Amino acid sequence: MRILRILKGIALTAVTWAIAWVPLSLALVGIGALVGVPLPPRAYWGFLVAREAIGGAINGAVFGTVLALFGRRQTFATLSIARMALCGAIGGAVFPLFVMTIVLRFVRLESGAYVMPPSAVQLGLGLAISSAVGAVCAATSLAIARRAPELPVAEAGHIAEISAGTA
Repeated sequence: MRILRILKGIALTAVTWAIAWVPLSLALVGIGALVGVPLPPRAYWGFLVAREAIGGAINGAVFGTVLALFGRRQTFATLSIARMALCGAIGGAVFPLFVMTIVLRFVRLESGAYVMPPSAVQLGLGLAISSAVGAVCAATSLAIARRAPELPVAEAGHIAEISAGTA
């Protein structure tokens, strides 16, 4: 039954991050527009929202898995914001790094040439932004969880444990 609780926690975390990732990503698009980056064409916005929701869900699932592995036997009260943010940063960076690696290695253009690799600055900036969004989502999740009413004790003398973001 413990594994089902962990999987449920990972799934709910993925859904939560999918919902949170969209406005955060759109805010970044808006900030880019303020500094002169052109907005995507209108026809692209639906794809952009779907892509960010799917990416957020996958990043949330990675975060939930990392938290399940490294946050075991801790309560929301004992888990530090820094550790939670670190798990979120890892969750926010793993999937984009994986996708960038696959695209750069295997995707070819119609001309037969491989996709031109981004500069180190573009790659680093993309991973930094994704990690930062992940860290913010994770730290915010912990802050919200700490404000919730305390859950009942699982057994006499034992504190309910965290399972991928849920207690």
